[in-house]
Amino acid sequence: MTTIVTSPAKPTGRGPLTRERVLTAALTIVDQDGLAKLSMRRLGAELGVDPMAVYYYVPSKAALLDGIVDAVIAELGPVPPREDEQDLTAWIVSVFTLFWKGMIAHPNALPLMDTRPISGEAGMAAGEMILTEIEREGVAPDVAVQTLMLLTTITIALAQTRQARSAVFDHPDAMEAYMAACASADGKIYPRMQAGFMSGQTKNWQATLDFTLRALMASVLSGGRPDAEPPATCS
Repeated sequence: MTTIVTSPAKPTGRGPLTRERVLTAALTIVDQDGLAKLSMRRLGAELGVDPMAVYYYVPSKAALLDGIVDAVIAELGPVPPREDEQDLTAWIVSVFTLFWKGMIAHPNALPLMDTRPISGEAGMAAGEMILTEIEREGVAPDVAVQTLMLLTTITIALAQTRQARSAVFDHPDAMEAYMAACASADGKIYPRMQAGFMSGQTKNWQATLDFTLRALMASVLSGGRPDAEPPATCS
């Protein structure tokens, strides 16, 4: 049940309470201790106010989580405008690379990026600008929306994968277990898969993001539709 507070908290010695300050404090807690440690009580203590006061700015825990997503995006500042002669794909890559870097700077918030809607002011403003630029290239509005969703999903997924893989490839013991998995029960070795695991230690994630975004944009700008059914196969 949503708790309603009819007036904001009085200013404390730490400064007046604002929605931006609430979300900044929430993101700090998540960065330091993870999502499991975030609560209205903990947030109130961090801000130096009664936890009930927080509800004036974020009326529910769900709204707080959505706000954290927007705080990550807002931290990047406004989307850099596309220059008149700038290639759309190059601009898209630069914008989503900034988004990717912003997310990997807050690894504990990554689960929210995939499970919460990007519906805050910063995210909506960024999306509006990106859609405008895609449509400027003659892409239909519905395809532009689908493209934006795919660009966002790909960028979030690669940030999450990078974070998850680092837990393995950055630790020798975990790597040994992975290498052992390259051998089957009957003792056969799979050299190509083994080499793939080893190269994962030095994977250039930003280059992977760049390549994937460019491939998607090349398809869209050549007339491809993300929602197109695959061609029928002969039976």
